[in-house]
Amino acid sequence: MKELEVAGAPEFNVTTEPSVKVKLPQLSIPKFSGNLQDWVIFKDTFLSLVGDSTTIPNIQKFHYLLSAINGDAKRVIQHIPVSEQGSRVAW
Repeated sequence: MKELEVAGAPEFNVTTEPSVKVKLPQLSIPKFSGNLQDWVIFKDTFLSLVGDSTTIPNIQKFHYLLSAINGDAKRVIQHIPVSEQGSRVAW
């Protein structure tokens, strides 16, 4: 730990923790088959990893969505064209 003196107030010391960089494992998008019991977990995870990103284009988000679903869920949206508009419709 390092102690830093705050300018203008030498009687106060601020303690800083050393920064530790930990390499975390890559997160994967869960699969969703259409089972409503799994929807909330899938939705929250998908949105936090992909859907809420401002750096991923909508069409790419649609590709991620298509790769993360199967079964009934895939059958429901398989007819939607892969496009910016289709991404919004599918979600």
